Amino acid sequence: MNIEYLIPETNFEYLYIKKYMDILYNKYKIDYDFYIMQTWRLEDYNKYATKKAIFIISGDEKMNASIDGSKSFAVFKHYENFNNYSNIFPIPLGYNRVFINSPIIPIEEREIDIFFIGQKCCQNRTDLEKIKSYLIQNNKDKKILIEFTDFFMKGRSSEEYSKLLHNSKFALCPYGTNRETYRFYEAMKTGSIIISYGLPNYYFYNNAPVHFINDWKNTDKIIKSYNVSEMKNMSNKVTNYWENNFSENAIADYIFNTIKKIENN
Repeated sequence: MNIEYLIPETNFEYLYIKKYMDILYNKYKIDYDFYIMQTWRLEDYNKYATKKAIFIISGDEKMNASIDGSKSFAVFKHYENFNNYSNIFPIPLGYNRVFINSPIIPIEEREIDIFFIGQKCCQNRTDLEKIKSYLIQNNKDKKILIEFTDFFMKGRSSEEYSKLLHNSKFALCPYGTNRETYRFYEAMKTGSIIISYGLPNYYFYNNAPVHFINDWKNTDKIIKSYNVSEMKNMSNKVTNYWENNFSENAIADYIFNTIKKIENN
């Protein structure tokens, strides 16, 4: 098994990918060449694609990439648009490389009730911004931290953002350029209760313990429906779901099992 990284370490998904690829390398014997790349370097795909090559491809938020899956053994791709090839598979986006993991705080001890910090970049987030005052007005007994920035990763520092998310009970996860977002995974990793709009119909989202809504005003109703015991139970479900579906070990197993299914077909 050979692994070649065609993306820089500064790539947002690099750390997450590196961790599960290290597990895959050490846990399984796989007779394939792996190439980690971004869609803006599709010439790398055409250069290295063979029936012994497996690709992990990131960076297609706008879903414009056209990938010929017939050239390689398998492709695991972030975001949607798989061009109808049976050997191109979705793979979780994971956390941003600057996200700092810390010990999980029991949800009943967290200080922030409702949390979102992110770029104001699309209608979904504009809708959230419009009801910010509504949430504050109707939850005066709760601490609400909702902030919008003009540019990606130009708000709080990475350390502060990570600390605040770890200390939040409910994490709002509006989508940005794409329906998939780092904060969804980061919130799940911290055990926060997630409130989100709909996500793609992939196996790893379908049974997730998440509140899916179509109006941000419903946030108020969801939060008020929880007591402390229910919050603790939901937080445990979230962290267990992360471990079983999104953790680096889970992704290594997913890649290996997918390879075996292809070989057996």
